[in-house]
Amino acid sequence: MSSSLAQKLETRAKSLGFDVVRFTNANLPELTGARLQAFVEAEWHGDMAWMPETLTRRKTPTAMWDGAVSAIVLATNYGPEVDPLERLTNKTTGNISVYALNRDYHDVVKGKLKQLAGWFASQSGQEVKV
Repeated sequence: MSSSLAQKLETRAKSLGFDVVRFTNANLPELTGARLQAFVEAEWHGDMAWMPETLTRRKTPTAMWDGAVSAIVLATNYGPEVDPLERLTNKTTGNISVYALNRDYHDVVKGKLKQLAGWFASQSGQEVKV
């Protein structure tokens, strides 16, 4: 990817609310996959059944998309703008967990990812996968 396209992608991603944009190759060190497998085998993933179900593709990104060369890694802070602990001082009302106060972050982030992927595909002529 040209540095010009990378800069445009970063600008576009940040305009959609992503805080961090990085580019890397699609290969993970074997140790990373081995550690993920050990984590799942130790059942530290709790009730997230999708983790063992998707372990193969998470251990090796090229298992998700054969021939993948690079990956765009994005991060966003989905935390509240105010300190949620401040609500605990009001003893006359109940409190709701922070994650339940807003839209499901899976939906919010996936929508932004799809917007960015569509934009990137149109700019680069490359196939993308979200």
